[in-house]
Parts: sequence; structure tokens; C-alpha cells
Amino acid sequence: MHNHKFRITANFLNNSSQEYFVIKILFVCSGNIFRSVTVELCLKQYLQENKIRGFQISSTGTRAHKEPMRPELANLMQSWGLDPQKHVQRKVTKKILAQNDIVICMADYHQRFLLEKFGKSAQLYFDILRGKPNNLLDIEDVVPRLKTNKEIANHVKKTARFIKFQTPQLFKAINKKYLLFLQFEKGKRAEFDGLPYIPLIKSKKSIAFMSRDIPPRHPFHVLIIPKKLYTHIDDIPLDVQTDMLALVKKIGRISYLQADGYNVLINSGLAAGQNIYHTHIHVIPRKYNDGIRIELWKHRLANKRSFAKLNKQLQYSLECWKSSRKR
Repeated sequence: MHNHKFRITANFLNNSSQEYFVIKILFVCSGNIFRSVTVELCLKQYLQENKIRGFQISSTGTRAHKEPMRPELANLMQSWGLDPQKHVQRKVTKKILAQNDIVICMADYHQRFLLEKFGKSAQLYFDILRGKPNNLLDIEDVVPRLKTNKEIANHVKKTARFIKFQTPQLFKAINKKYLLFLQFEKGKRAEFDGLPYIPLIKSKKSIAFMSRDIPPRHPFHVLIIPKKLYTHIDDIPLDVQTDMLALVKKIGRISYLQADGYNVLINSGLAAGQNIYHTHIHVIPRKYNDGIRIELWKHRLANKRSFAKLNKQLQYSLECWKSSRKR
């Protein structure tokens, strides 16, 4: 699923209970006094000014040592009508991560920290905003070439102004990349690119529906999603995964009736081609010699020594992951 024309439908109203379904978004940086808090306060202001409900915005830091916000940033925020004095630094915890639906990091070293410490996958700010794995630079990232306090202050103000200016686009991107499928499931959106959303199968915890991206000469391409928003496959509880795989089996049987086989595909992360961060399984019918080359890449033939080394590295990574899940 990609390149959808998108119209923002921001208020997630549950028609049965007449209560708002709240999407909780967390921004992560290092100290929680510069980048993440600027994104948080600017986005809160944008939502308030546009009377958009259904979102809870917060921020946190990977270290968050007690320290004051730089005065040039505080003054700039106050000139925008924001109140930085109410902000309280928070250090990221497993509980904080679990309380949020969407986690967005300012830099790749925050991504690594969350993975190594908590086993939590997250996207980058620029991944969401522009589809590129770039970092939103901190003061420490640029200090070697910024030698005076004036230069550092200018970097802080320039970064903050960029965040402020990009806030509407960021919100639009969050809606498109995280909430498109949820809007289908909640009945807030009925079509995309002029094509109707038609659920094929609904189970207790997942839904199957046809994708707009259908390979040439093939009967269909089906997506299977969890009803709840999970951004990565490793976030999905086993019972929900089992429920989704049951739908894969049903669509797979239909695939054999109309084709010669099928692919089951999950893209996880920007590098793997994921551009909607509501985890979904692709079921793609296949015909002999159909020209689709999902499964081909240039193979690296490892010798015995390198194969053993790679296995050792993988085993170490698995142990680190197990440890992070226990914290």
C-alpha cells in the first residue's frame, strides 16, 4: 500500500459508545528539553488551534538528566504562545512506551537505545515526515563545528523553527502512515484513491481486505491487518498473530483456486519497504513465470568460518533481545 491520496479525518469517534478513541503519540530524544518537547508542544498547539480531538501527545528522553531548557528555545516558544515552563522532563521507561500507540524518535541512536534497552521498535521523525532515515540533529551532534554559544543558539532556534513550520505536514504524515487502516476499521474512512474499502473477512482481532496494488494478470492482492494499531510485527501479541494467520490460510486457499501459489509478505521498517506503520500481511497470488521477483537477491556464499561467526553474532543479538524483554 503506498502513494494514497489522503484527506485527514482526525477525530476518532466510536459511534457505538459515543466516546473518542484516543491515539497516544510519544516523541523521544536524549534530554527531553529540546527536540522532542518542541515537537510535542508545537503539535499540541496545532491540534488545539484546529480543534482536532482524539490525540494525546507527550515526549520523553533516553537520559533526561535534570537540566534547564536553553533560554533561546524557551523565549522562542513563548513568542509562539507556548508555555515551556509547564514541561517536566521524563526519562523513558518500559511503562511509558507501553502506554503509547505511536513512538517516534528524533535520531537513530534513540532507535537503537529503545531496541537494546526495551526491545521496542520505533520510527524516525524524518522517516515519517519525508520517508528518509535522517536524524534531527541535537546540539551534541553539531558541537564540533559550532564553536561559539551564538552558533549553538542559532542551531537550536533554526531546528525549533523547522519543527514548528513542519508541524502540519508531520500531522498529515502521521495520519497517512499510521492511521489509514485504523480509519477504515473505525468507520471513519470508506475509500482510498476513489476505490472502496471492502472488508472480505472479519475475525475477532483482524481483518482481510483487497489492496489497490494488484499485480498485472493476477486476480487480487489482499492485506490482513490487526484491528488494533501495532506498528511492527514484534509488537503484536501471539494471540493476535494467530488470528491473523488464520485469515492468511483462508485467503491462501482461495489463491490456489485462482493461481498456482501465493506469497505471504510482511515489510517491517523503512529499509524493508514499509510505508504504512500499521503492521499488515500481504497475500499475493502467484502464477508460473509471472515476472514478480520478490524472492530474488544477490546471495552471499559464506565459508565455514564466516558462517560460524555470523551465527555467533546472531545468537548474541537474540540473547540481548531476550534480556530487553525481561526489563
